[in-house]
Amino acid sequence: MIWAVIVLAIVLSQVNFVFDILGSTGGVAVGFMIPALMFWKIIRNPNRFVDAKRKCYSKTPEGIAEHDKITERMMKPAVGCTSWTVLAWFVFFCGVVFGILSLAMAIIFDTKLGDNVNW
Repeated sequence: MIWAVIVLAIVLSQVNFVFDILGSTGGVAVGFMIPALMFWKIIRNPNRFVDAKRKCYSKTPEGIAEHDKITERMMKPAVGCTSWTVLAWFVFFCGVVFGILSLAMAIIFDTKLGDNVNW
């Protein structure tokens, strides 16, 4: 992404177009796409991200049993189309849509296209 921005800065005549592209795609990537993909990665392979030997702070046998049960549930990977998988892909899709709309609005308002419309 950095190299694309550098090439655009060299090729385009106005720097504000570069900032429009970087702002609309970079902001959406940080806000929506990267968290959604990381969440999807965590729920698909929790063994890489969950510490199975995490410390139990409870001293009672019921608390220790509850801790072990929660840890076992956390270690179970999401298989198929679970609600968490749907949520991750929904957030990713929203990021794509918001990125496209943000880029379109930035282009409209920074070019002469916005001057032709009676806002």
